[in-house]
Amino acid sequence: MIPYYTGVSNGDATDKQLVFLLPYSALLRPLWPMLRFSGIRMTLVAFVKTIYHARAVFLMFFITLCIFAIVGTTLLSNRYPYDGYDSFQSVYRSFSTLFVYMVSAENYPDVVYPPTVCPNASIANTLDGGVVTAECNDTFIHFYTFCTSLWGTFLIVSLIIAAFEDGFSSFMAKNRVDQTIKSRMAIIAAFIILDKDNGGSLDKEEFLKFFNLTCNTGRMFYVDDDFELSGADFIQLCEELLHEMKMEEMKELHELEFSSDKKRFDTCTPQALFKFLHSLHIDHLPEEGLQLSDSNPKDRDIIQYWRYRGADYFQEHTRRLRHDHGAGIDGRKEKLRAFYKRASQFYANENYLTAIMCLLLMNTGLCCLYGASAKENIVIVDIFNSLFVIFWAAELFVKVLVVGYDRYVHVNDDFFKEVKNRVDGAISLFAFLSLIALAVYRLIVMKTGYLFEPWNNCTSANNCEANDWARVILALNTLRLFGQFEIVSDTLYVYCPYYS
Repeated sequence: MIPYYTGVSNGDATDKQLVFLLPYSALLRPLWPMLRFSGIRMTLVAFVKTIYHARAVFLMFFITLCIFAIVGTTLLSNRYPYDGYDSFQSVYRSFSTLFVYMVSAENYPDVVYPPTVCPNASIANTLDGGVVTAECNDTFIHFYTFCTSLWGTFLIVSLIIAAFEDGFSSFMAKNRVDQTIKSRMAIIAAFIILDKDNGGSLDKEEFLKFFNLTCNTGRMFYVDDDFELSGADFIQLCEELLHEMKMEEMKELHELEFSSDKKRFDTCTPQALFKFLHSLHIDHLPEEGLQLSDSNPKDRDIIQYWRYRGADYFQEHTRRLRHDHGAGIDGRKEKLRAFYKRASQFYANENYLTAIMCLLLMNTGLCCLYGASAKENIVIVDIFNSLFVIFWAAELFVKVLVVGYDRYVHVNDDFFKEVKNRVDGAISLFAFLSLIALAVYRLIVMKTGYLFEPWNNCTSANNCEANDWARVILALNTLRLFGQFEIVSDTLYVYCPYYS
């Protein structure tokens, strides 16, 4: 443990121990996140590799500092006070001074101005010939500081930043590719196993065995005879299946019933089974009239095969009927998804955004009428502003319902839109809930008979102030105007792009 002692000045003995702070192993605790989280380790390794690969630029910066430090010590060693932090009294002091000057220019006044002060400049007056207009020869020292700033700050340091950023981005991109390859190793291994002929692609037979028998999608698929699926397409297909498709478990034989008398695939007679399968127009069925019996060992495997295959066809046939007629769950979901898609396009339409902006400006204009309109008209202004609060809350509710909460709150491809949605939603919801709370308090609890007290009845300063604070609820939605700063930010991005 690391002990903590009080001081003698406080009246305590020198050997008195108050508290044990931390064990010595606490010094190693910052290393724990690096060992625990792979992302931090990857970033640290990329940082170290970037510094190593940018060693030539760092060496150039070191040489530049040494050269200018030597020149500065030679020229300016006697022009700075000895007790100053930024001076050129020695090469070491010059090196540290120029490092801060080139990197951040934080010590610019302390480096540039002291050596260029002309003698008697502060006491010059008209009796001695006037002010110093042409200054003196010491001003030529500015050439040294100009060259230092130009070469060090604007060239070498900018080159270091560019080289470091380029190297770090390259290493991080390579790490992302490696992580993607590692995450796809199972898919690559599956492709190698499925590629029986080692042709580098999956043909019709290899693909259908995987897709119909392994993926368990709930239906049977067919492809053309000349079908070929490359490795890259196979990886993309598996990722689409994982993220986009809703897998449906295939039901067992005893769970499936067909025909009006609810026969099951596992217990029905072969005649009833094949009669039903013929009604589905399945190809390659045994000829009609062929007598197959479960008691015959040769027929038993054939019947069992058609029980399983018929069950698969039956599930596919049922899903297809529900989808085509739009009467089942899938059909309703598809229609609802199409409606939501059209509604989402409407919310992204420029006409809708323009209308929302006009309504927002109208709401702001109504809020500006407080104090500018006659007191008799304030009641009407309160009504309209209250309706605007309800309208913005309803607009938020419908938008979240149509777009979806996840897509409304998390906009992966547009940072400004994501922040705007969150701020607008929080403001609209808070204003609406505050208005409801105020209405409940004044209309139900206090039974005042009004939501906002008329200004004609404002009799005291405290009463008027409380009433004005209540009306702030009506003006909260005007803060949504700050969302239009996205236009300014996009403009700056166009004129000042960032290249990664």
